[in-house]
Amino acid sequence: MKNSYRSIIILLVLSSFSFLSFAQRNYSDILKDAEESMADEDYNGALPLYLQLDSIERNNPQVSYKIGICYLNSTISNKSRALPYLEKALSSYTQNAKKSGINYEIYYFLGRASHLSNKFDEAISYYQEYLSSIEKEAPEDPRVKDTERQIEMCNNAKELIKKPVEIQITNLGPFVNSSYPEYSAVISTDESMIVFTSRRPGSTGNKKDKFGKYFEDIYVSYKIDGEWTSPAGIDTSINSSDHEASVALSVDGQQLIIYKDDNAEGNLYFCDLYGDKWSKPMSMGPNVNTKFWETHASISADGNVLYFVSNKPGGQGGRDIYRSTKLPNGTWGPSQNLGPAVNTSYDEDATFIHPDGKTLYFSSTGHNSMGGFDIFKTTLSDDGTTWSKPENVGYPINSADDDVFYVLSADGKHAYYSSIQDGGYGDKDIYVISLISGKKEVVTMLKGTITVDGKGPIPPDAQIIVTDNQTGSIVSYSKPNLKTGKFIVTLAPGKNYNIVVESSGYLFHSENIFIPDQKTYQEVYKTIQLSPIKAGARVVLKNIFYDYDKATLRPESQVELDRLYKIVANNPSIIIEISGHTDSDGNDEYNQTLSESRAQSVVDYLKSKGIDSKRIIARGYGETRPIASNATDEGKQENRRTEFKIISY
Repeated sequence: MKNSYRSIIILLVLSSFSFLSFAQRNYSDILKDAEESMADEDYNGALPLYLQLDSIERNNPQVSYKIGICYLNSTISNKSRALPYLEKALSSYTQNAKKSGINYEIYYFLGRASHLSNKFDEAISYYQEYLSSIEKEAPEDPRVKDTERQIEMCNNAKELIKKPVEIQITNLGPFVNSSYPEYSAVISTDESMIVFTSRRPGSTGNKKDKFGKYFEDIYVSYKIDGEWTSPAGIDTSINSSDHEASVALSVDGQQLIIYKDDNAEGNLYFCDLYGDKWSKPMSMGPNVNTKFWETHASISADGNVLYFVSNKPGGQGGRDIYRSTKLPNGTWGPSQNLGPAVNTSYDEDATFIHPDGKTLYFSSTGHNSMGGFDIFKTTLSDDGTTWSKPENVGYPINSADDDVFYVLSADGKHAYYSSIQDGGYGDKDIYVISLISGKKEVVTMLKGTITVDGKGPIPPDAQIIVTDNQTGSIVSYSKPNLKTGKFIVTLAPGKNYNIVVESSGYLFHSENIFIPDQKTYQEVYKTIQLSPIKAGARVVLKNIFYDYDKATLRPESQVELDRLYKIVANNPSIIIEISGHTDSDGNDEYNQTLSESRAQSVVDYLKSKGIDSKRIIARGYGETRPIASNATDEGKQENRRTEFKIISY
């Protein structure tokens, strides 16, 4: 994170002293290169040069000081390594400040180094020493507020570290990570695919920035038999010779949101997956993108709500989290700031909305952060109007340094994030956190495969529509992968769902899934076959419900009945049969009468909507055509059904 206050401090340091001339030409050349890199704020480039100088002359306090500053601002190494060098420089400063060429800014840097080393009491002491110097010199200096905030975060850290979260952190390994930076990972809902950003050789265009770092490209890796495959560039339609970074992946895995550095700040784009090919990036639109900085986003499981980050004017301060709802025409509507419950006068970033649709994770330098960006969690109220007080997800997930790009698996057991840690492969690596304790998110994942008469290809307009049978409201739209036919849908507990797969030219396929008000994660798998509209094609209407032991249609049947009406009305040449079926309980005559009455109830509904009675036939088959064994309750339930069949087309 760039911080203007720290940049001011570093510039003051650079102007506060000069080196003595040295006889050794080699030393002087190295020194010149180091100072030029330092002046350009290229700390990664300056650090090895100053370390080389330190190996030549061990007791130069100014070299130790600058090594400490480089470690604090480097992106390639653990920042706590700054501490011993700054302590060495402090020894010279306290003995003879003028001769050392170091000023009181060293206390701020020592505070930061101690803070990052989890030595919070020492950090507070250094910060307070620094504060006393600033306040004497310039009491209104903005560095006063910054230092007071650092002390506040140290106190937050002392409290959080008393109650560590029980976790295991594992590096994703050399197939994903490299000696170059890897970060901003997003995962598919079933954790079978990871998409991430890297600045490694072989990037599209192979361009480097002024510090010698490769431009950002997006990579993808797949988990096969428990191992991650060697990552490859995601697609030439997405990666370009400029910067692209991964931001979010839709629950169905068919849409990727990316960041493009396409103007003075940067904007958000989306890409759709067609089989195994991604579309070119398309702008998220003017209600999301502005002339300011849009850095990150996350999309809800139903695809209707976008949470994104922007530093545009009118927020709470710095970067804020906004929310936009998809309009009927498919574009994103006007954005709304999440307000002071979530956003602070500091920076918020890296949003992630869990598939449960109400748990939002984000990073913030505000709230009770223990240092830099911490990861927080807030929950949306049942009526969708208010957010709970953000909760720090705890130590050691959070640290005294920046913690961002946190994404959680659907079952709440794993989280993925980027970090610089000792023992890594170099620079930022991607790690997986196994969450051993703590509350898990509650959601059901419906996974499956769609086929067409048992074979492909999948129609390009095929979609999965999830409806709440109780309210009749659509919960989500999603798409299968057009190459594999695989799909993923997430379902919240406590509802009765009508799940239908439909496509033009095909009969719809419906499933009924009731998710009790459970407290655990579960997975449901379905294989779904689409049948073309033709004579002989049939569908089991799994969301037609009757009163117990009667033929009266229940209100929850409305969604399915209207979908059936739409098929018949849009195909005026077809003649159909609606058939009723029962299980084997009861006598034959009773079952026959009940099945006929139930089929007639559906026919009467279609007639009431204007369908010609000559086109619809009601038939009852009683218990004569079972599709499952009547020896079990589950089998009986399958046999109690209503079917729709095309007689002629």
